[in-house]
Amino acid sequence: MNYDELFEREEERLKKSKNPSESANILFNIIALSFKSDKKNDIYKDAKRFIDCYVELIKSANYGYDSFNFNKLEKLLNMLPPEEQVAILQYALSITARELPEHSVDWFI
Repeated sequence: MNYDELFEREEERLKKSKNPSESANILFNIIALSFKSDKKNDIYKDAKRFIDCYVELIKSANYGYDSFNFNKLEKLLNMLPPEEQVAILQYALSITARELPEHSVDWFI
C-alpha cells in the first residue's frame, strides 16, 4: 500500500470517528503521511485540526490522563517549516489558554 492509499484510508477513518482520542491519533497519522508524501502543503491545516482534537481529548480525559504529550507535539512541530512552527505554537497557546486555563502554557512559550 502506498502513501496515497494510506492517506485516503486514514481520511475515511477520520470521517467516521466520534472519539477525540481516535481522531487525534488519526490526524497525527495523516500529518505523518503528508510529511512523507507530496501533501506537505496540508500539514499546517491538519496540525490545527490535531490541536483542536487533542484539546478535546484532554478536556474529556480521566484524572492522570489529562495532560499534554509534549513529545507528540514536538514531533508534529518538527514536520513544519519554522514560520509555521511559530504559528502553530501561537495557535496552541491561544486554544490552551482559553479551553484549558488550569494547564501551564510555559512549554508553548
